[in-house]
Amino acid sequence: ADESGRGIANLLKKFDSDLSGPVLELGCGTGKATVGLCKSGAFPWYLITDSSKTFIDITRRKLQRNGIALDNIRFAVLSDTDLDRLPPASLSAIVLRSVLHHFTDVPRWIEAAARTLRPGGTLIFEEPCSPGYLLMGLVAKVAATAPASGLRREQREQAALLAETMKS
Repeated sequence: ADESGRGIANLLKKFDSDLSGPVLELGCGTGKATVGLCKSGAFPWYLITDSSKTFIDITRRKLQRNGIALDNIRFAVLSDTDLDRLPPASLSAIVLRSVLHHFTDVPRWIEAAARTLRPGGTLIFEEPCSPGYLLMGLVAKVAATAPASGLRREQREQAALLAETMKS
C-alpha cells in the first residue's frame, strides 16, 4: 500500500497542526493516501470521501486488507461542490491528493473549505504537474476561445473556468 498519507500526517504534526478534530479526505480515489493517513492514527476520526461510490468501496477494501480497523472511519459520497453540507468549523484538516485539478471552481471551493475548517485548521493538497495536465489546460483554453469550437455558451464558459483554474 502507498504510505504517502502517513507522510501527510507527519507533515501536519511537524507544523503543530490541530489534530484534535476529524480530518476529511476529499477524493480518496483508490485509497493511495488513505491507508497511510488512517494508519498514522493522527486524528480521532476520519471522513473518507469521493464523488464515486465505486472508489469508496475500493478504498474500504484496501483499508481492510491492510488490517486497519474501521471503527473511527466514516465513508461518504461527497464532491467538491458538496463541502457546504458539512458543519462550519468542524474539521481539523482537509486532505486532497491529486484531486484539486478536477474542480471547476477552485476559488469557491477554497472559500467553502475555509468555512469548514476550524480556526487554525489545515488544508493540505498535492497536485500533479505533468505535461498531460498542462496540455489539458491548454485544450480547455482553446475550447473556450475558438470561435468555431461547436460548444454551447455554457460549455465555453466551463472550459474558460477550467483553463483559468488550472492557470492559478
